[in-house]
This record gives sequence, C-alpha cells and structure tokens, in this order.
Amino acid sequence: MLGHNVLFAGIVTAAAFALVDRGKSVGRRAAIAGLVCLTFHLHLLCDVAGSKGPDGSQWAIPYLEPFSDAVQWTWSGQWELNAWPNLVLTGALILLAGVFAVRRGRSFLEIASTRLDAVVVQTLRQRFAPHLVEGSAVEASEPSPQEPGESEPPPAQAPPGSYEHRRVNT
Repeated sequence: MLGHNVLFAGIVTAAAFALVDRGKSVGRRAAIAGLVCLTFHLHLLCDVAGSKGPDGSQWAIPYLEPFSDAVQWTWSGQWELNAWPNLVLTGALILLAGVFAVRRGRSFLEIASTRLDAVVVQTLRQRFAPHLVEGSAVEASEPSPQEPGESEPPPAQAPPGSYEHRRVNT
C-alpha cells in the first residue's frame, strides 16, 4: 500500500510545512502542516471504514510500513467502496465545498489555479446566489426613484474574508 503509512504521512506533512508561504510565521506554517497531517489520517480512517472490494476482500492499512508490518489497520464492519454510505458522504462533501465556494468566494481549486477558481466561484454564484455577483440582474435593476434630498446609498462591499475583499484590502 504505497502511501498509506506513517512514512508517507510524514513526507506529506513536511512538504506542507515547506510549501506554505514563507511570509507566514513558523507557528502558522506548523498549524497548517498539522492540519494536513490530521487530514491525511482522516483519509486513512475513511479507507478503513469504506474500502472493501466488490469480492468482499478487506483493505488493510499497513500503517507502520516500511519500518514494520506488525500493525495492519482493519475493521470487520468495513463496507464496499461503492456502498451507499460512501456515496452519501461524497455527495454531502461536494455540496459543502460548493456552499463554501459561494459564501467565501474561493474553492479548493484555488490551490491549482486562481483563474479556474474564480470562474468556478463566479459560475456557482450566478447559479445559486445571484445577489453576490457584480452586475447581476439583481444589482442591475433600475433603482427606485429617490425623494428630493435623499443621498445615494453607499456601494456594496465584499463580505470580510471573501476573495474580493482580500484582493482589494491586502
């Protein structure tokens, strides 16, 4: 099981620490690397829970390899890879990623390409939250007539923490 062991967990964690922006503090970089390590182990636990083969063969995780083959993670209740719990969890996590993209103005695609991320977020917002899109039909509608002496309302600002907010204010 190449990659499903403590050695690979260490490599991935060290790489995360090394690749985090050098402008971040050592504590911040360590926290990010710690979250990567936690996510790696969560992945291993999910594999133990839901990766049985269609023929009923269990997938054991050789956690201490290549140092030792003494520890093999298994679970007698392991369900098949294409079982309903995996499908429900996958759908729920994809939905959650979409909600985060719409609300925060960025997605996990930001890691690979900020342009692709911007296109995906814009598309999701146009489809599911048009009030968050600049120039949308909601914003482009004709304003109601104002009473004499009324001033224009201030322009809407991006919510704190959103991609647009960070780009303008950093």
